[in-house]
Amino acid sequence: MNQIDVFIIIVAGIPTIFGLTSGLLKNLLAFTGIATGLYVAIKFNSQILSYLSQFSWYSTVMNLVSFFTVVLIFYFAGILIARKISGINFITKTIDRIAGTIFGLLQGLLIASMILLFINTLDFIPHEIKRNSLLYDDVIEFAPDAFNVISELFPVTKSYINEIEFLNDSIP
Repeated sequence: MNQIDVFIIIVAGIPTIFGLTSGLLKNLLAFTGIATGLYVAIKFNSQILSYLSQFSWYSTVMNLVSFFTVVLIFYFAGILIARKISGINFITKTIDRIAGTIFGLLQGLLIASMILLFINTLDFIPHEIKRNSLLYDDVIEFAPDAFNVISELFPVTKSYINEIEFLNDSIP
């Protein structure tokens, strides 16, 4: 085990620990809450601003307050729903934590893989260290393999992934 392996373990370990402590439902519903909150905040910004206009704040401040308030409301609603579902009984909480750990590990491996791919384009890591690493070969291929699986499962994403590959190939 060398420096790259320690780096991979740390980068993959942090999201894994967060996944264990928060669970899959909290992560997914918090993300869904943020996405929904952003959509609602953008879609209904004018209606929210007209309600907040009764307060004598600057328009820029009102705009920011309304936007972030809506996003935070949906975020916390997602977390509250996740806690209620996860807390039904010991079995759902345990399954949620196990699934959260696996999801966190996958997130960490994806992040580590993308960082290694970026560093690899800079030719920063000596070949001897790469060759002696236990995890490097598997982890550096994780992000491309994950994108291939996603493009197979969701063909709509294929054009986006092709654009990323084009940008990656254009880097000298």
